[in-house]
Amino acid sequence: MKGQNMTAWAPWIAFVAAIVSSALVAWSGFRLHHLEQETQRKHEILQERKSALFDALKVIDLVYANEPLTGQAPLNAKEWDIELARDAMNRMIIYCQNPQRTVGTFRRAIGLYDPSVSGQPPGVDLRSLEAFRKDIARELSLPEVTFTDPNMVWIASLAGTAEAKEGKKRRGD
Repeated sequence: MKGQNMTAWAPWIAFVAAIVSSALVAWSGFRLHHLEQETQRKHEILQERKSALFDALKVIDLVYANEPLTGQAPLNAKEWDIELARDAMNRMIIYCQNPQRTVGTFRRAIGLYDPSVSGQPPGVDLRSLEAFRKDIARELSLPEVTFTDPNMVWIASLAGTAEAKEGKKRRGD
């Protein structure tokens, strides 16, 4: 009798096993698809964050190129569109993991200030450029930036550039 009972249950056991197996396969497929979508979304956010941060570096370069960093007029001042700075800042606010710190360092690097809060513009701060680079590395989950050289924070001029020509012209070379 016991053998007959087991034989009667065998189709049901196989049926339940097939259902459970199908459910596990469906759940695994759904979970894998969800993980792939999440990974893709994280990648897209990281790309947007990277783009915003590197655009902010371009803004810093443009600001510094137009600042009298050595006490003299800029070597090759360039007119540029403020929308680049606004766009970079907006994207940093949206995509950065710590926008308060990152945007704050960016703001200090370019000398951005609110005249209703402080009457005197602080001017650009080259040390903040180093800090901003460190913030970029943090935001992109890269190793900490360890490069420091107070004599080489920003490249003002190189041989063969319009800036070098202007510098020679001013020196009378």
